[in-house]
Amino acid sequence: MSEEKPMNLIILKTAVEDPELYKIISAIRGPDCYGDNLKWVFTCRIRALVARTCIGNLRTSSKVDFELIMEAYREAWNAKRQGVNVDHFLGHTYEALVTLCGFEGIAGETFRELYELRILAYEFMNLLEARVSPEQAERELKAIYDRFEVIKCEDRTDKEDK
Repeated sequence: MSEEKPMNLIILKTAVEDPELYKIISAIRGPDCYGDNLKWVFTCRIRALVARTCIGNLRTSSKVDFELIMEAYREAWNAKRQGVNVDHFLGHTYEALVTLCGFEGIAGETFRELYELRILAYEFMNLLEARVSPEQAERELKAIYDRFEVIKCEDRTDKEDK
């Protein structure tokens, strides 16, 4: 006779076995021991869009100040220089954003926001892989940021404090 398993374990096991859901779950978790700003830019917004409520911080605004993006890049840069596998986190984040963009019913501003975050995560991965320092990366990240329509802060009133 098999032992009955709690419902949350059954749901979690099912979700982890589904490759698309696994990507999202991995991104919701975020980095373990580094990157508060990195987590704020990516993880906390994915949490807010997907879960609406969950354990952990949520970023309720789609807007992200460029200075915060640069702080997130500096964290990723420093962690990578210390041997942390930042690519693992960014890879999960990128895959989750690709998956979310592909979900039926995701459209309009939500789709554009996810797409912009996806571009940002991809650029972080490329710059870090090429070992581009934050000082060198700033111009390239700023050029990308200036093309964004949804996550870009137009002025200080757009900015959500963390």
